[in-house]
Amino acid sequence: MEALLAKIILWMNDLGTQGDYNSLLDEKFLEDPNNELLQELEWRSSDFAKTTEAIYHYFLHEQSRYSINAFGKALFAGLEEVYKANIISLEEFGARCYRLYSCLPTEVFDVEPFYKLSFADEVLLYCEEDDAREWYEEIFDFFK
Repeated sequence: MEALLAKIILWMNDLGTQGDYNSLLDEKFLEDPNNELLQELEWRSSDFAKTTEAIYHYFLHEQSRYSINAFGKALFAGLEEVYKANIISLEEFGARCYRLYSCLPTEVFDVEPFYKLSFADEVLLYCEEDDAREWYEEIFDFFK
């Protein structure tokens, strides 16, 4: 379930796609077709607002504990994929990572390396591009 949360947050911030999310959702649903949440998410999958509402509700109100490591691994793997695809500038990538930070569950705001996303849009202001790339790559490696 943590990977689904990561995919929806990436999608919300134009760092992932609906297709990425739906592929993972379909995979999870096929593994556990009787899961009520997965059934609801499948039913709502074409409606972005209802999808995000359902998954956030689950993590905020119904899921008392979730694995920060599993969530972080999925989130940062998705970020690394966009980063390595080189489809947006490093500056735009940083801006999207900064926006993404505000969508994270509050439990991870101050946790390494999540909190670093809170200043991801400023990295290029303080260092050269090569150093900024090294900084991002260190973040991606955290959960590997």
